[in-house]
Amino acid sequence: MTRNLMIPGTITEFYGRSGSGKTQIGIDLVVSLLLHDLQNVNGDTGLRESYSAIVISTDKLFPINRLYKILLQNLPGFDGARIHEVMKNVLLFHIRDYETQVHVLRYHLKPLIHRYNVKLVVVDSITCNLRNLDEDEESLFQGTNKKIHMEKDGRMGFGGSQVINETGYLLRMLAVEYNLVVVCLNQVVANMRKTFGYTEYNEDVDAALGLVWSNLITTRVKVERVDQGMVMDGESISDGRRYMKVIFSPCVGMDSVGFDVTDAGVFGYGE
Repeated sequence: MTRNLMIPGTITEFYGRSGSGKTQIGIDLVVSLLLHDLQNVNGDTGLRESYSAIVISTDKLFPINRLYKILLQNLPGFDGARIHEVMKNVLLFHIRDYETQVHVLRYHLKPLIHRYNVKLVVVDSITCNLRNLDEDEESLFQGTNKKIHMEKDGRMGFGGSQVINETGYLLRMLAVEYNLVVVCLNQVVANMRKTFGYTEYNEDVDAALGLVWSNLITTRVKVERVDQGMVMDGESISDGRRYMKVIFSPCVGMDSVGFDVTDAGVFGYGE
């Protein structure tokens, strides 16, 4: 189902709790691109066209060893040296602050997209550097050293519609200009609902960054690991499996599908 959700020129978001499998989905999309790349031959020239992926990690380092092991499982005829050659088509960034993130999105990615024929950009996670901003932090905004007032968003517990808009705008412009698939992995916030003047806690969670970010993305998918005894979509589930649920998408209905994380990558039930 994940491949059907990838629309070039748009932003697709996967959100969920820690441990739900978001990063695994990001790795699987990179693997899918690399495996497709090995079979992609130009019908006019007869030569293989090489595609690349850019992965921007904002919290933990990208699990490169996990990528290596998945490729080994999927390419049994390849030795370690050939696997490493394949992995050269993955361009990694580890960015820990908002200013560097904006600078990379604005100035660094375009030359790399041209040079390495990039088709996929994965951001894991889109939330981290936005969440780390302080209320009076000096930030680069629209190319100038401008003070940003971080307006508090009661629903999220943090805010800053300007910085969220800037990040989303830069990602969307890259996606549209180069016909890229852009995938952002997002964290969650507790869903607090007010009833008769009281705040009532709901077990479900919402995607972080609020309505501003929601208006910048085209597709949203919730990723959840269902533990024993939990209820999902009104049904009791006790298998401890992972599920993806489409929240909105222009090409796929609101559907749910279970998936497993294996040594060879992410597979839907029955695959």
